[in-house]
Amino acid sequence: MKSPACKARSNQDQVRGAMVRALRQWLENHELPAIIAAVLGVVVTLSVLLVVGGYLEVTP
Repeated sequence: MKSPACKARSNQDQVRGAMVRALRQWLENHELPAIIAAVLGVVVTLSVLLVVGGYLEVTP
């Protein structure tokens, strides 16, 4: 019989394996254009948040 810690580690490995497979499948399906769009989306969102936040911080 496995200990609870061993079972938890086994479950974590299964979840990690499923996540890795899902990520690989997504990358194979969407490839480079989706990755570029996601990175640009994150960069634009962060820059807008910083600019708007800075503006709101300095205006009375």
